Amino acid sequence: MVEPKIVTIDPIEVLYINKEGADIKSANTAWASMVAFSLEANLLKDAICRYGIIHTSSTTQNTTASYDACVAFNNMPSPSGEVLKKTISGGIYACFLHKGDYAEIEKTFHEIRHWIAENEVTLRDAAHFQKYLDFDISGIKPEDLRTEIYVPIASYKG
Repeated sequence: MVEPKIVTIDPIEVLYINKEGADIKSANTAWASMVAFSLEANLLKDAICRYGIIHTSSTTQNTTASYDACVAFNNMPSPSGEVLKKTISGGIYACFLHKGDYAEIEKTFHEIRHWIAENEVTLRDAAHFQKYLDFDISGIKPEDLRTEIYVPIASYKG
């Protein structure tokens, strides 16, 4: 069973690109666009960290989803075109570590849902997000990738 660290974080200002869908294809498309923007504007030298946010919305008719590819910078550049600016909420989070291929991250999400139920967790009204600890993934084996998953919590039994 995966066990989280309980952490308090400050708000994080990021630039992001949103793409429809919550699958690996939409994430890859969002990241390709964000990298192209960063290269074109010569921003990679100021990039601090990469984050991902999955948004879902359900109605009686269907479920829609989208993915935000986010980057924090030392010197925050101005948004342009499809690149927008937002702040990831600060506060208390349960932080889980996923080690391995992004394609296998759903297994970690399943364990997180189990932890939430077992520990009677009350979630805060904020987006959960992923922090990609390996900024440049070229040359890294998929099984060695590390991702922190932050789940906003109000209270828990643990």
